[in-house]
Amino acid sequence: QDIADYYRHNKAKLIVEERRDIRLVVATTRAGADAARAALDDGQSWKAVARKYSAHDASRENAGRIADVQKGGEKTPLLAAIFRARKGELVGPVKEGKSWAVFVVEKIKPPFQATLEQARDEIKQLLRTRRRQRALAAFEKKYRAKTTCAPGYTVPRCSNGPKKAGTGV
Repeated sequence: QDIADYYRHNKAKLIVEERRDIRLVVATTRAGADAARAALDDGQSWKAVARKYSAHDASRENAGRIADVQKGGEKTPLLAAIFRARKGELVGPVKEGKSWAVFVVEKIKPPFQATLEQARDEIKQLLRTRRRQRALAAFEKKYRAKTTCAPGYTVPRCSNGPKKAGTGV
């Protein structure tokens, strides 16, 4: 019931963002990425190019195929390039940390509203985490008054300890 209630009241938060299926080669040097791009431009297969040039295990093993790439919270140059690219366009080399990447977007999956069943596990985990946090806060509140720390070892959880900044606890 709690899961259904959360879903009903928070549908706007349960949007599945745009995802993309890509082919990717990650090389350790710019020269390696340039060579991979040249090989792809010359018509070599992704499987052969990924096996020869990619330093990324998942890419090398799956002929460069990476499914369901999501924007995520961390903004990286590669993710930004992937989500700017048009379907079918060979892009790169793009610098990503100490590596260089060449990729093509094969499929664009538009965002959609998750159904209750699709969101059930995520909501269950969220509610479980919230309950644990509330239980821990209640435990701390109850036992803080009963806990006295030795001088020099006081922490905010001790009844004689300093108050947490901004919490009033």
